[in-house]
Amino acid sequence: MIISSITEAVGHTPIYQFTAKDFPMPKDSVIYAKLEYLNPGGSIKDRLGLYLLSSGLGSGKIDQETTIIEPTAGNTGIGLGLAALKFNLKTIFVVPEKFSIEKQKIMQALG
Repeated sequence: MIISSITEAVGHTPIYQFTAKDFPMPKDSVIYAKLEYLNPGGSIKDRLGLYLLSSGLGSGKIDQETTIIEPTAGNTGIGLGLAALKFNLKTIFVVPEKFSIEKQKIMQALG
């Protein structure tokens, strides 16, 4: 798949089918895992960010003058940051004092 915006990759994560080679399973069992960590921001929260902002814009509850303020421990902020880039929205993320430096840097890189 070729994309022109990183947000186009959100939600297009693969599904993995476990086999008996992975671990012992009852006969005729089928187990699948949706690999959400392969979203651009690294979690399922990318879907949430895109959904919240697109539905907010679509319903008129937010517009280009809106500033998104989010208290976050990381993944929701990253998901909202990716979506905010797509929709050109301003964001402010409030994080705990002892918050992961790596996630802070990702959110700063997203603007």
